[in-house]
Amino acid sequence: MSDPTPREGWPAVPQDNRMHGGTTEWWYWHVIDPKTKLQYVGGLVNKPSTWHFGMLQYGRQKHVVAVDQRAPIPVSMSRAIKPANDGLPGVRTPGARLDYDPVANTWHLKVTTGFQADIWFDGWLPGVTGTIPLGERRWMGWTSAVVTSTARGWIKPPGGKRIDVSGWRGYTDHNWGPFNMFDNSTGGWEWGVVHEPNGGAKVIGGVVTRNGTYIGTAADIQPGQKPKGCASTYMEQTDFYSGNNYFTGQTFAMPGKVHVRCAALLPGFEGTEFTMKLLTPGIADGGIVAATLEAQYYTEPGSIGMYEHVRTMIGRWNAFQQQRNRK
Repeated sequence: MSDPTPREGWPAVPQDNRMHGGTTEWWYWHVIDPKTKLQYVGGLVNKPSTWHFGMLQYGRQKHVVAVDQRAPIPVSMSRAIKPANDGLPGVRTPGARLDYDPVANTWHLKVTTGFQADIWFDGWLPGVTGTIPLGERRWMGWTSAVVTSTARGWIKPPGGKRIDVSGWRGYTDHNWGPFNMFDNSTGGWEWGVVHEPNGGAKVIGGVVTRNGTYIGTAADIQPGQKPKGCASTYMEQTDFYSGNNYFTGQTFAMPGKVHVRCAALLPGFEGTEFTMKLLTPGIADGGIVAATLEAQYYTEPGSIGMYEHVRTMIGRWNAFQQQRNRK
C-alpha cells in the first residue's frame, strides 16, 4: 500500500547537504565499478552517536565482503569526533570529511581512518531534497546531493591495498530530523539508486509505516534533460527472492522487481515511471532488523546500482499479522 499524498521537495543544491541536526543524522556515500560490480559503501553518523563505517561488497577480488549470494558480513566501524556545525555543505571530522568545491564544482570525500578513501565526485548530477512525515511530530529530511557522478581517486580497506576507483560511478546522500528508524514509529524503509550507462540515474527513497504503508519519492535524472521526479509514488514489489542467511540461517524475502510511478509531481519536475530489477542478492537477517544491505539492482542493460529493502522487528510482525488476517 502506497500513500499518494503530495510531499514537499525540490531539486537538491549543495547547501541542502549541510549539517541539520535532530535526533538522527547521517551522511552516506558509495562508488561502484560497472565492469567488475565491486562496490564500496561508507558513511558518517552524527547522531545519536558519532562514528563512520566502510564496507566492500561483491565483485571477485581479495578484499570482498560479499560475493554473489552470500550475505555481507561485518563492516569496518570506528568512533569519530562530532563534526563542527560550520554551515558549509558536507561534513567535517578529523577522520572523515565530505567537502563541496564551488570553484571546481566537485565534491571531495576524504577518510583517513578505518576504511580509508580519497574520492572526487566529478560531473555530478543532483537529485532531490525533501521531507517525509512520520507522524507524532516526527519527520525525516533527505537530500540526494549527488545522485550520480564519475569517481576519481582510491579506496583502501583496513589491512588491504589501495584500489583505484577512477571511472567508477559515485553517489552521496544525507538524512536528518526528529526520528528514529529503529523504534516503533516505522516498520522499515526502501531506498535504491541505479547508475545508467548514459550518465544518468534513477533513485527512490522512503519509509514504511507500522501498518505497512509506503511513503516515498522517486527521481529520474538524466544529463541535459529536465529532471523527472515525484512528490509521492505508488510502489509495487514482485518476484520476491529469499535465500540462506549468513547470520541466522533464516530467510528474508527481497523484491525481484521494484516498480514505481508518480502519484504527484515535484514542482518543476516531469513525471516518471520505472522498474528496478534484482541483479545480485545479498540478504542479512539479524532478527531485530532484516535487510538487503545494498543488494545490486539494474534498470537497463549496462546499468548498475544498489537497493535497500529493510524491515524492523515490529514491521515484520505487522506484515505477518496482515498476511494471516487475509487468509
